[in-house]
Amino acid sequence: MTVGSYTISNSTFSGNTADVGGATATFSGSYTISNSTFRGNTAGFSAGATRTASGSYTITNSTFSGNTAFKSAGATGTSGGSYTVTNSTLSSNTAGLDGGAIFTVGGQVTLTYATLADNSAPIGAHIAADSLVAYGSAIVNPQGGGANCNLSGSTISNGFNYTTDDTSCGLTGTGDTENGPDAQLRPLANNGGQTQTRLPAAGSPLIDAINQADCDPAVTVDQRGVSRPQDGACDIGAVEVQRVTRQAPVLSIWGVLFLLTTLCGVGSVSMRRKRCPRADGRAGG
Repeated sequence: MTVGSYTISNSTFSGNTADVGGATATFSGSYTISNSTFRGNTAGFSAGATRTASGSYTITNSTFSGNTAFKSAGATGTSGGSYTVTNSTLSSNTAGLDGGAIFTVGGQVTLTYATLADNSAPIGAHIAADSLVAYGSAIVNPQGGGANCNLSGSTISNGFNYTTDDTSCGLTGTGDTENGPDAQLRPLANNGGQTQTRLPAAGSPLIDAINQADCDPAVTVDQRGVSRPQDGACDIGAVEVQRVTRQAPVLSIWGVLFLLTTLCGVGSVSMRRKRCPRADGRAGG
């Protein structure tokens, strides 16, 4: 464990092990993390991937997945600081006691276009914190027996959040859905960009859930760098689903003539009086 702050970008921490902070830890500094992956790290006590004793976190365009802590903070933890998480995915992290993804004592967690899915803990499967501020985020499919959130303080919703299974996060603002049906997230995969993400499947309630007028004007791309909105609406969570535009094939003049010749040839078998155009444009026999 070191003293001081971390700035981590364009990096991957995978398969590391420590008693506290499986990948990185600091006594008093803060973290600024962007475009990075923390995957499969393990802490013998707390904070499977990252830990600070008193500092805060700013996490952007990053993924924490498959990290494990024996006690608290399956992915990331702090003893008194706050979290600002934007366009990021925390998936399938596990804590033995509380805070399957995020754990802070007395601190606030702020989520903007975040996806928290399949994290596991007996208390606060996704989040164990003092308070929560959330906009456009998905907190879904808690594992390990815990509710989505374990909050000792208040919740402020800035709207358009989505939770499944319970109402523990207290998100009741404009456009919020609590205890909703399956969010239909695909498994973690390379869907473009520098980090793996969980893409909503076709028909997911997360797609186009935010009218363009209600999209966050300060966040114009998703975790992968794909523009928000798409087709006049924004999606909930870290991924903005791209629309596929299919164009009709364009035939050359020779293709048109071949098609006409083929059709007329077939038709002339059953319709002997049919007159088909010739290559020079005149009527044929």
